[in-house]
Amino acid sequence: MYREIHELPYQSGLKEKFFSLGPFSFSLDESIWIAAGVTISYQMTKYVPPIGFLSFPWGYVHYLLPVLLALFLARAKHPATGKTFVQYAIRWILIRIRQREFHYRKVNTVKGGDRYV
Repeated sequence: MYREIHELPYQSGLKEKFFSLGPFSFSLDESIWIAAGVTISYQMTKYVPPIGFLSFPWGYVHYLLPVLLALFLARAKHPATGKTFVQYAIRWILIRIRQREFHYRKVNTVKGGDRYV
């Protein structure tokens, strides 16, 4: 008991590296977001035709939109909180739908003041 040591965990702020592609490294959750974006983009190529009146590279640019959106959701952080936008949005929704409890106080209205009775 006496002089028992409780070590504090070291939090370096570094993320784990799950997948790296050249100079870019992605954590596990970022890799899942990007894999989901690639999957949606691939499914989009089956059902959405390329834009016909544009030449080769520009007619297929809209297939990259799900990947870019997934990359944004994986990497972008809310500036004030430092959380990813998905974590921030989930927390914002949970705060908005929570059960609220209002506490009213009895105010002395006879004397016109705002004092507790």
